[in-house]
Amino acid sequence: METSQPTRRLDHKRLSESTGAIASLASGVSVLFGLIAAHYAPHGLGRFAVALHLHRQPLLVRMVPLIAGVAVALVTAASLIRFYSWWRERRSEHEEREPKLFG
Repeated sequence: METSQPTRRLDHKRLSESTGAIASLASGVSVLFGLIAAHYAPHGLGRFAVALHLHRQPLLVRMVPLIAGVAVALVTAASLIRFYSWWRERRSEHEEREPKLFG
């Protein structure tokens, strides 16, 4: 038995706003983790021990580049979606203003 579901069109404006909010949150979390990691990073002689591999860096300090990378990827995706949304709006405005010659 086959069920046919109506296809929904993607609301590009709502998607753009949602991804922008998620990217902003990810950037804020990345900055917060960076500040916390800077506080817990080894200082003084502890830095030499980490450099000589006698002591390990805290896990939070090692995870901050990964968190920042995820935030940058989300911001990049949000900006691409925002550009697509802008392009779609401009295209629809242009089609509304331009008179159709045939049809």
